[in-house]
Amino acid sequence: MVTDYPCTAFLVRSGTAEAGTRLFNKLYSALPMGADDTEPMMNIVSWRSDDEYMSVVFPRRKHRPECYSAEG
Repeated sequence: MVTDYPCTAFLVRSGTAEAGTRLFNKLYSALPMGADDTEPMMNIVSWRSDDEYMSVVFPRRKHRPECYSAEG
């Protein structure tokens, strides 16, 4: 888990795409899901640098924060 960032984030870091997929699947199955959801709510940023695969997973509680629908 990334601890020095303003919001909760998980870093999946691996040496192969297959290992990264296995780690991501474990995290995916551990994230909470709402009763009406088909998958956990999250945003994902992924990249590859040389021989290292990285994905940062940001779990979410809502589809959009209140400021998107707020007036004024």
